[in-house]
Amino acid sequence: MDTGPDQSTDRLEVRYRLFIGRGLLHRHGWSWQSLARRALERDEHAVELWKKDVWPQVE
Repeated sequence: MDTGPDQSTDRLEVRYRLFIGRGLLHRHGWSWQSLARRALERDEHAVELWKKDVWPQVE
């Protein structure tokens, strides 16, 4: 296993970016954790339309 300077630097950079990302989310009152359940207000029909019409254009 190569633990040369490049690999060590890459790991440090990833940790730094994760740390900064969590800080930005926290600053705006958001969490880095994913939702445990779906929103009660979720409109399944609107979601399906969006997936069909909008998402292919995004990809």
